[in-house]
Amino acid sequence: MTQDIIQNLIGEKIRKAREEIGLTQDELGNEIHLSRVSINAIENGHRKQINYESIRKIAHALNKPEKYFFGDEAEIQYLIPELKFSVNKMSKLPPEKQELLIPFINSIMNIVSA
Repeated sequence: MTQDIIQNLIGEKIRKAREEIGLTQDELGNEIHLSRVSINAIENGHRKQINYESIRKIAHALNKPEKYFFGDEAEIQYLIPELKFSVNKMSKLPPEKQELLIPFINSIMNIVSA
C-alpha cells in the first residue's frame, strides 16, 4: 500500500511540474527517452517501478530538484504510519532480502535530505 501511495504522489507532482512548464507527455518522454505511454503510467501511478535514474532525468527536464517529487512535510506525516508498517514488514524478511532493500532506501534518503 505504501508503494502505491508514493507512486501516486510522485506521479501527481510530475504531472503538475510538466504542465507548469507547458510540456506534453510526448515532449517530456522524448527529452528523457521514455514513451508517452510510460510517462502517462508514471503520472497516473500505474508504473509500479520508477528508478532513481528516471526521477533524476525527469527532475532535470522539469527544472525541479529531485526531492520535489517526494513530498512536503504534510505528505511525509501522512505516510509515517505506512512507513512504520513497511519497516515492520521489512524486519520480518530474511537478512539477504533486507540487504537488497538497503541501496534503494539509501537512495531515497539521499534525495529527500538533499
